[in-house]
Amino acid sequence: MLRRLSLVLLLAVLASPARAQSPAEPGMSTVVEALEVVAKAPGPAMWRVSRNGSQVVIMGTVSPVAHRLAWDDRRLRRNMTGARQLLAPSWPVGGVKALLSYALGDRSKIRVGGTSTLAARLPADLADKFSAAAAAAHQPLSKYDRWKPAAAGIMLLGDFDNAAGLSRGKPIITITRLAQSMKIPVKAAGKVDVAKVLGDGTRLDDAQNIACLAVAVEQVYRLARAPGELGQAWAVGDLRAVQRLYTPRTADQCPLLNPLLDKEIAASVSVVQDALQTPGRSVALIDISLLLRPGGVLDRLSKDGSQIDTP
Repeated sequence: MLRRLSLVLLLAVLASPARAQSPAEPGMSTVVEALEVVAKAPGPAMWRVSRNGSQVVIMGTVSPVAHRLAWDDRRLRRNMTGARQLLAPSWPVGGVKALLSYALGDRSKIRVGGTSTLAARLPADLADKFSAAAAAAHQPLSKYDRWKPAAAGIMLLGDFDNAAGLSRGKPIITITRLAQSMKIPVKAAGKVDVAKVLGDGTRLDDAQNIACLAVAVEQVYRLARAPGELGQAWAVGDLRAVQRLYTPRTADQCPLLNPLLDKEIAASVSVVQDALQTPGRSVALIDISLLLRPGGVLDRLSKDGSQIDTP
């Protein structure tokens, strides 16, 4: 249970979408807006970044998606054929040592004593949504009572994924295996320090804990009506639907998320720019929230002088 909880924590933090730009409707990258066309190419959305004869074809990814999600990968396969590398998202490091330290001491820092329920410790509106989210995850509210809100939120995400048949590893795992079968080297955009993520989680104050729970609850709340809708929208390149389903308006309030999101945007831009220094074609997998947001990966690459179109 401890190992599963910790890995879900890391995946949830990395996969959580970028913050919305307004309370009403999230904004979108100016590059994406300019390239959006009525007649979409088959399969998930992709962008081609070019400079000095070198190309990086970017596929935006989402999480979670159905374990058995069917999607048209022909365009991806065409662009991977002859590619010199696949650029994957940042990978976790130091996991075993961090999990051992967490098991021996830090775990107690995210548990609570007393007899009060978690729902009773939350603002009324969040408590109502939390109850609905727990029901969507097919779990009793009492399961989360002895955990601080942020940890409860991570558990809730894992429980909902299991109940809804969703995976936070796919489609990245599927595409990475495809690259390996095609003898294409895989390179990570960067590294994520597991110990730091877990340590930061133990130092949240009450307000920050509640803010991080709100992000998890909102994601479950958005997906619960049709858990497979996000993956289906991604599979056909419906960026408006992806943006609607994949952008919690509360994410900027959780201090666990923003530093990692900002770091992942910078790492993604850097790894694409590095790849553009060498002739040939690379393929990159980047969380689509980092591509769709204004000032995100595509906007920064365009500002730096790269040409961007759709393959």
